[in-house]
Amino acid sequence: MSRFRRLLGRWACLLAPLLVLGTVEGKASSPSVVASIKPIHSLAAGVMAGIGVPILIVEGDALPYDYALRPADNRVLDEADVIIWVGSVLERFMVRRLVPLSRRVTVMSVLEQRNVQVLRFHGGGRALGEADPHAWLDIGNAKHVVDALVAALSREDPANRRRYAANGATMIDRLNRLDDRIRASLGAVRHLPYVVYHDAFRYFERRYDLAPVGALTQSAVQPPDEIRLLEMRDTIFTLDIRCVFVEPRLDDAMAQGLVDGIGARLAVLDPFGTAVPPGPDHYFVMMERIAAAMSGCLRRAG
Repeated sequence: MSRFRRLLGRWACLLAPLLVLGTVEGKASSPSVVASIKPIHSLAAGVMAGIGVPILIVEGDALPYDYALRPADNRVLDEADVIIWVGSVLERFMVRRLVPLSRRVTVMSVLEQRNVQVLRFHGGGRALGEADPHAWLDIGNAKHVVDALVAALSREDPANRRRYAANGATMIDRLNRLDDRIRASLGAVRHLPYVVYHDAFRYFERRYDLAPVGALTQSAVQPPDEIRLLEMRDTIFTLDIRCVFVEPRLDDAMAQGLVDGIGARLAVLDPFGTAVPPGPDHYFVMMERIAAAMSGCLRRAG
């Protein structure tokens, strides 16, 4: 028995390096995926669950409107296999950077994916016919992005295509259930009028047949002037609008001045979910918070 154990020990010593080498060489590394903003990063993280983790460019409470690429961002873009962004209308800071990369990297624009429905502006501070970039706020579009990610990652990493497909199916199921919850929560208030600060919610409003009266501005980087503020204040008073939805970055004094003395409530909507941690759950938490803020304010108003 002791001789057998000695022989077994020798064989184990000889085989161990080979087993370790085989494990390392046989391990398929996941593609390097870079996403521009949190909602899109979240969809990618869900599709990649258990395989890899996508890299996020615009982190924390930063917004893409005024973002500038850092050296670290340039490094991850150089090393990427797949880059997903919304498009040049939103992430202008990435346009020049992606031109040379697109020759060797899979670059996916949300607005250009098959079956994604794109709304367009009709003037009013935006170029006529310019695409509204906030397409992720329509859950139908989010599902098409998931399908596109599954297809792209399966091409990049065929060894894991079944896992991508299974993760994609799980994400679609979660999105369908989220869609049902939001529709139910907004059903009783969808006829009630309201005003938004920034015209960023048209996809959400269309999907749930809501009743927006207008927006103070169509551009997140161009605050409304005094004349526009007075016009909207008059509209809020005349139409007895009880909810004005603002965004996290809006100046508190401006927002309060808009509703003081006319009985309207203020509530916050965040189309990027800047306060929500990144990851596969981010998209779902962000959308639930938007729906909760809308339904909460409008129910009290109704």
